[in-house]
Amino acid sequence: MFRGLAPDARHITLEVQDVTLMEPSEDLALAVGHDGPFTLGGRAAHATVTRALDRRSGGSVIEVAVTPGEWQTDHRLLYPGHVFIDDRRLGHSMSMVIGRPVTLSCADPTGAATAVTVASSLVHVRGPWELEIPVA
Repeated sequence: MFRGLAPDARHITLEVQDVTLMEPSEDLALAVGHDGPFTLGGRAAHATVTRALDRRSGGSVIEVAVTPGEWQTDHRLLYPGHVFIDDRRLGHSMSMVIGRPVTLSCADPTGAATAVTVASSLVHVRGPWELEIPVA
């Protein structure tokens, strides 16, 4: 992976191009049928909220397809960290395909939910940063 160090090397420099981190944010309800911008933690993205059938179980789910937001200085919202119905934090599934929105799916056992709640923000932070590490 890396070339060997020169015998007289006293440090190495590690460059990190960008990082992704989870930030806490307010809860936000998105109605089934929502197709537009939303804001979490002061950052915007686009969501399309639809009802669907789970591809594995055949049960009712609500899907939230999220297109990342525009860069705001050196940060942008990628997608919510949590999706749930009626304050039941049961977890969610996620699917990603290069060039398409990230889709978060939340089980809707009754098939009657009219909205999902999204919370927390997965935020992309642009670098680069350099970290100098002594080796001798």
